[in-house]
Amino acid sequence: FTDEAAAFIDRHAREPFFLHLAYNAPHTPLQAPADDLAVFADRSELTRGVRQLYAMIRRMDTGLARVLEALKRNGLEENTIVVFTSDNGPQFSGEGENNIARFNCGLRGSKCHVYEGGIRVPLLVRWPAGLAPRSDDTTFLHGVDLFPTILSALGVKHTPAPGLPLDGRDAWAALAGA
Repeated sequence: FTDEAAAFIDRHAREPFFLHLAYNAPHTPLQAPADDLAVFADRSELTRGVRQLYAMIRRMDTGLARVLEALKRNGLEENTIVVFTSDNGPQFSGEGENNIARFNCGLRGSKCHVYEGGIRVPLLVRWPAGLAPRSDDTTFLHGVDLFPTILSALGVKHTPAPGLPLDGRDAWAALAGA
């Protein structure tokens, strides 16, 4: 996924583009390269399943760093909006060493539950030319809010087709610190 994303950025660096990069990690099947697994080998308090998941997240982080490097290499890092989020909270399943229940910020529930632990996920937005750096914000957003928010950030007016209202709300003011 990372190789294709970086190549896409290289190919389209001189024109506006939209890249949706959806890693399948950390989902099953639980697979990670040996060098990533080795980082967690001494973590005996974690099950083998959790160590594998953490290794997969580590590999994804390395891939995201390479995507950001591709933006930088092409002179795009300052004026490209990068959004990182997830679709749901962690899955808790399996038994014994295959159990993948893990830390979930003290939130109740997990994937497939409507409690916060199942639906509350991180959202990181990076746009150096358009957003002042901030470390934390507690604004609640939903995935459907991303489209109208990004349109607003770019100054693009969206006119929905008749009978097809736009889902979501524009949360640009909140992200911009208002």
